[in-house]
Amino acid sequence: MLELQTLELLEQEMTTTSLKHKEKRVTEDLNLKLQEQQEWYNSKRQKMKADAASVDDTVDKEIVQTK
Repeated sequence: MLELQTLELLEQEMTTTSLKHKEKRVTEDLNLKLQEQQEWYNSKRQKMKADAASVDDTVDKEIVQTK
């Protein structure tokens, strides 16, 4: 009887440990994907700011030329 209880407890512990490991892996994968998306967003945002600054410079030059 004691051996059966011990075996059941071991099986429960293995199941719990396995689930925790899978959960940790999923969390790590999601964090990696989030980081990649944030890097992509920041890259696009910086490019848009640079493009907007370039447009502003061009408009400023055109205004000066027309005066």
